[in-house]
Amino acid sequence: MPSEQVIAGPMVITVMANSPWAVYVHSDVSSGQPREFDLGLGEYVEGGCVLERPVEFSVALSGPWRALEGVPSIAVSKHKTGNNPESVELFFRLTSTFDDSPLPSGRVYGMNVTYTVLPVY
Repeated sequence: MPSEQVIAGPMVITVMANSPWAVYVHSDVSSGQPREFDLGLGEYVEGGCVLERPVEFSVALSGPWRALEGVPSIAVSKHKTGNNPESVELFFRLTSTFDDSPLPSGRVYGMNVTYTVLPVY
């Protein structure tokens, strides 16, 4: 329903690290706005519809929320865990608008999101 927030998650990432580390997140769409995707062909529709607002992410259900982008952003940065694994929760939020168009059967709005855990030195 337009103007209503849809929140997905949490996606839980569990990390064991012997050095400081960070979780990075980015999308394959530079603007972070989901694009029209053809389920039958398995690809984005050239010149297809794009949602008005970007998907946002947070490590807490209450926020703060940041827009997904095509370049990796740090979701969270932590100290080494040692032998005690630490879990990070990621939430994703989308708020559609009345300017967003419904899609025909077999098409959805989509994007790929990549999560990366890297050591931080």
